[in-house]
Amino acid sequence: MDDFIRTRFAETGDARQVVTDPQARYYGALLDDRSIAPVDGEEVTIYPTRFSDWMASSVSSAAH
Repeated sequence: MDDFIRTRFAETGDARQVVTDPQARYYGALLDDRSIAPVDGEEVTIYPTRFSDWMASSVSSAAH
């Protein structure tokens, strides 16, 4: 998630620095690289919108 935020800040000119904290908790839970990924064998819905597409649309909408 920190990479998403860094990308968003760079695209919008936000000068804040993102600091990665592997021990940070998300609503009290300690997450790892597989925490928000589906478990093998689970059905997954993949939507066509990519982060870069959403960001481009969001940034251009905010400029209006």
